[in-house]
Amino acid sequence: MEITDREVLASVSIIAVMILIGFLISGKISDGIMDDNEKYNKAVKIESEDLFQYGMETDVGNAFVYGKLESVDTVTYPGIGGKYIYIEKIEERRERHERKVKKKDSKGKEYTETEVYQNEKEIVICHYYSSLACR
Repeated sequence: MEITDREVLASVSIIAVMILIGFLISGKISDGIMDDNEKYNKAVKIESEDLFQYGMETDVGNAFVYGKLESVDTVTYPGIGGKYIYIEKIEERRERHERKVKKKDSKGKEYTETEVYQNEKEIVICHYYSSLACR
């Protein structure tokens, strides 16, 4: 079996197209990574308490904060005690239900049976937040 010039030319052109597609995909991936890293490159560097307070009041955006982060006014809840920066109370409720279901036994005779099942619900009641300060 002999390889013709036409087959060689087709193979080379297919390889060239595949390499071109690979470079295009690689470029798109690099652009995506650069866009993701842009938010870190544009982030404000905060190293003092005054700048931190200014950033909190003006919603400066993404920031790198250096320092000790403390809670200004901690929150608590009567049932758990202690001091926390954030508390979320979730109420879980289970409701018991019964229903009557008609069934047939192996002889084809119908009978009624009571099934018991439960519905589980989660209901968010409240959130408690503390104010933060950089010291």
